[in-house]
Amino acid sequence: MRSKLICRALWSLGLFLAAVPGCTKSESRETSSDAGPAGTGGAPSGGQGAGASMSRGGGGVSSAGSGGAAITGNRGGSPASSGGASSSGGAPSTGGAPAIGDGGTANGHDAGSPGVGDTGAPTPGPSEGDVHIVKRMGDPTFDSVVTKPSPSTVTWLNDHFYRMEVFTTFFDDKTSFYPNGWVYSDSQVIYPGSSTAKNHPDWVLQDSGGHSVYLDWNCSGGTCPQYAADVTSAAFRSDWIATLKASLAKGYRGAWIDDVNLALRFSDGTKSVTAYSPATKAVVTEDSWSAAVASFMAEIAAALPSYELLHNSIWYARPTRTADTYVKQEMKAASVINLEGGFASDGGLTGGTGEWSVYAKMAFVDVVHSAGKWAVIDDFPSNDGERQYALACYLLVSNGSDGLGDAAMAPSTWWKGYDVQLGAAVSGRTRSATGVFRRQFQNGLVLMLEPGAASTTVTLPGPYTTIDGAEVTEVKLSAKQGAVLIAK
Repeated sequence: MRSKLICRALWSLGLFLAAVPGCTKSESRETSSDAGPAGTGGAPSGGQGAGASMSRGGGGVSSAGSGGAAITGNRGGSPASSGGASSSGGAPSTGGAPAIGDGGTANGHDAGSPGVGDTGAPTPGPSEGDVHIVKRMGDPTFDSVVTKPSPSTVTWLNDHFYRMEVFTTFFDDKTSFYPNGWVYSDSQVIYPGSSTAKNHPDWVLQDSGGHSVYLDWNCSGGTCPQYAADVTSAAFRSDWIATLKASLAKGYRGAWIDDVNLALRFSDGTKSVTAYSPATKAVVTEDSWSAAVASFMAEIAAALPSYELLHNSIWYARPTRTADTYVKQEMKAASVINLEGGFASDGGLTGGTGEWSVYAKMAFVDVVHSAGKWAVIDDFPSNDGERQYALACYLLVSNGSDGLGDAAMAPSTWWKGYDVQLGAAVSGRTRSATGVFRRQFQNGLVLMLEPGAASTTVTLPGPYTTIDGAEVTEVKLSAKQGAVLIAK
C-alpha cells in the first residue's frame, strides 16, 4: 500500500508518476483550487520535493492510516516478527515529570514557545491530563478546510490543533492564520527527476558499480521512488538547510524532519545493497551512517536555534537504543521526537516487558522526557475504539507537553474523546502482572490492557463516567483496549 503523501509530492514536482507504483494523477495532485506548477502545491521548493515516506522499513504496522497516511511497516514501528518477552510482573514505570510552565494555544491551553532549551523545545504544558492533538495533512479532502477559511474555522483550528504537520508551498499562505505548523522536509531523500538529482548526482549514494542507490521503500519493478541522499556531503547539507530556512521564513513554527534514520535502508530497486559515499569515497557502515545522521541533525539545530524541530526517527534504532551515543546526539538536536505509528497503529508491539513491548516503547518516551524533549505520539486510528486506546496510551506517558497525532481529525470528524481534560497526574504509570496499565489524574483515571493479555474486569475505586457518558463502577477490558474515565 503506497503513501498518498509521496504521490502528492511527486505530482507537485511534475515528475513521471507511472514510475511510482500505485500513483495516479488524481491521487497525487492537490485539489483543483490549490494545485500549482512544479515546486508548488505541497512540495518544498528547492527541487527535492516533499513526499512523506511514512511507511518505509521493517515495522509491523499493517493497517492503513486515516487521513491519507498509509502505514505499511512503519519505520518507527516495531518489527512484528520480533517477539517480546512474556510478562514479568508489575514493574512500575513512571509517566514523566510533573508539568510546569506555559506557552501557545491548543485546546484552550498554552502550547509553549520556541527558543527554550537546546532547539526551541517548549516548557511542559499545564498538566499531564491535557490532550493536545496534532494534525497531519495529507488527505486532499482537508485542503478545503484551510483554503480561505471563515473566522470561525480559523478559531476552531487554533483551538483544536496543538500543531499541524504541513507542506510547503501549499501551506505558505496559511501561516498568517495558523502559525503553529511544522513544515515537512525529508533529510535523506533526493527525488529521481528533480533538479537536485539532475544537477548534483554526486549527492546520491552509489552502489559498487557507481549506480545511484535508493532508499528501501515501496520498491517495485527494479526501481524505488526516492534516491538515498549522501548526508555526509557538506554541499548537500548546506543546500538542504538553506532550502528549509527559506520555507521556515514563510511563518512556520518549525520543521517536520522525516527519515532521521540511524539505520541502513538502501536498495538497488530489487534488493538491499551496500552503499558507498561519493563524499567520503568509503563504504557506508551502520556506525558511519549513524554518526553522519546525528551530526547532520546537530548542524540543522545549530543553524535553526529558534525553531521547533520534529524528528521522525526510529525508536528502536541502534543495538543499545537510547544508551547509544549517536541516538543521544540525535535526540539532543531535536525539540520533539515523532513516534510514527504510536501505540494503536503499531502492530508489532507485544505485551510483557520485552524489547518489542508496549512497556518498552513507553519507556522510550520516558527517556525522551528525561532528555528535556517532548513527543508526538503519531497514531492513525481507524475507529473510535482505536482512538480511545491511542488516547489512553498517550495519557499514560504524557508529561503535559506531548502531542497526540490523528490525521483524520477535522471540524466535521472531531471525536469528543479529545475534549477530555483530566488535570494533573497524581500517580505515575504502573503495570500489573496481568498487563493492566493504570494512571490516576485529578479528574479521572486511565486504564489500558496490553496486547495479547487475557480479558479482565477492573473494579474502580468509585463511580466514573465514560467518554460516552455512561456511569460505571467497573470496566471490562480486552487486549489492546483502553478506557479513559472521568471522575464524578
